[in-house]
Amino acid sequence: MLRQRAVLALAMFASIPLPPAVRWVRLFFPNLACPRRHRLATGKGNTSPMAEFIVTYRGSVYPWHCDHMGHMNVMWYVGKFDEATWQILAAVGATPSRMRAEGFGLVAVEQHIEYKRELCAGDLLTIRSSVLEAREKSVRFVHEMTNNDTGELAAKTLVTGVCIDLAARKARPLPGDILQRIGMSQ
Repeated sequence: MLRQRAVLALAMFASIPLPPAVRWVRLFFPNLACPRRHRLATGKGNTSPMAEFIVTYRGSVYPWHCDHMGHMNVMWYVGKFDEATWQILAAVGATPSRMRAEGFGLVAVEQHIEYKRELCAGDLLTIRSSVLEAREKSVRFVHEMTNNDTGELAAKTLVTGVCIDLAARKARPLPGDILQRIGMSQ
């Protein structure tokens, strides 16, 4: 056990991959697996007024989401934000079934991600989302990913989406009722 902890410590500080035989240690010693984790003793400070935000994702970080540095790899942040996107779109009326039936889709044309705090194996997280603005053919929204234990903002992404005609593969106006819902929610 002492040898395994030594290998784990070396891997964390030397930025080398962990041998498969000791990867399980992350499950039983989460603070060792993520040495830069800073837990808040109290408080659940959110960065934005929650009245405008809705919960669009709840989940956890699994060990296979983590990279050689012991924290969730960037590809998983993007995947979880993508799942939240489907929920915010459905909340404004752009459900997958409606988009298929009416022949339109929403495509991401720009995305900016800010990584604020690490998330490690075993962490529970919540994504809250809000529509920032809508124009005739585009929509901008924000997702905020927080660590449930600490209340800290772990990551934030701003996404710009464009409504397209699925047959023509060209931009088209957003349906009027969706624009109205977005206008009412701002």
